[in-house]
Amino acid sequence: MRGCVTQAVRALWIGTCCLLASGCMPHATIWNYLVESYQPTSQPLTQKRLVVPPFKDSRPTTNEDAGALIYIPLMPYGWLDYALPEGAFAFAVELVPVHQFRPKDDLARAAADELRASGIFKEVNAAPRAIEGDLVLHGEIKSTRYYAILLSYGLSIAAGFPWLIGLPAGKVINELVVEFSFEDSGTSTVLWRKRYEEKYQATIWMPYSLPRQFDYAAMYKTMLRDVVQNLRQELTSRP
Repeated sequence: MRGCVTQAVRALWIGTCCLLASGCMPHATIWNYLVESYQPTSQPLTQKRLVVPPFKDSRPTTNEDAGALIYIPLMPYGWLDYALPEGAFAFAVELVPVHQFRPKDDLARAAADELRASGIFKEVNAAPRAIEGDLVLHGEIKSTRYYAILLSYGLSIAAGFPWLIGLPAGKVINELVVEFSFEDSGTSTVLWRKRYEEKYQATIWMPYSLPRQFDYAAMYKTMLRDVVQNLRQELTSRP
């Protein structure tokens, strides 16, 4: 029953947004990773194969939807706090559930694609396990938090009036935290390890500006650029 009420309230919120913006924003893709362009190389830095197994998922498991609070009179805001955005039912200005994000596999495949394009290794594969002699890039996902604040200024369903005079309608925040380790499977030696933290934040100005809600691919691109640089330096410094 509570879920039905929440969805009805969210539909009312989305409807209000759509009317004010003269049409909803296009369906937001939560994950669409594009590989960087690299200069072609005549030969790789190493003749070894790199294997990227599925990443370890160490994220919290709690999704909190308090968006319906904006319709309580005198309540100034509601919020959405998703540790697992791929399991959420609705977002700040989007009603359709988004389930196509599979972090353990998607982040591992993107890392394999990026490192394959870099030309550092003889061969790069996303595979469930490594064999002796391979180099391995492990990843551990610490956070893919999605957090949004929805501002109603205590006006309940009349929240659209402050938006029209230029007050913000809310805020969207994405957080991505991933720890990488680069290992020699033959000796179980960790050759390199680094933890990355990236954050995206945007203000919702209704009806003037509807920002993108999901920036995970762009944040991950920033991480992988540095991973490529670090692995290149690591392999160059070794005999």
